[in-house]
Amino acid sequence: MTKKPPIIDWNYATKLAGGKEELAREMIAMLEETLPSDVASIRMAFEKNDLTAMQASVHRLHGAVSYCGIPVLKQLLAELELALKNNLATTIPTLFAKLELVVAQLLAEIHEQP
Repeated sequence: MTKKPPIIDWNYATKLAGGKEELAREMIAMLEETLPSDVASIRMAFEKNDLTAMQASVHRLHGAVSYCGIPVLKQLLAELELALKNNLATTIPTLFAKLELVVAQLLAEIHEQP
């Protein structure tokens, strides 16, 4: 079985943190703290079919992720934000499901870090 590539690009995260690895780790830790509640907000809006609230929550999380060196999640959030903006009703559920999967993988990867 082939191991999936890591969700966190530590080289990129360190570059975004001005070359400071410790700051990159702090940024990821701050994201880890807020990620469950951010995803819960997105899920609640999704379940209520409140696309405006969902778009606002996705936009906020997309901004936060942009500083953390997690390109897979950043790209997925950009796609979901665009789908919400354009009201692509058939695409949103698939992207939301992918978001939950990637977030679970990210949290697992963070917990595996030494």
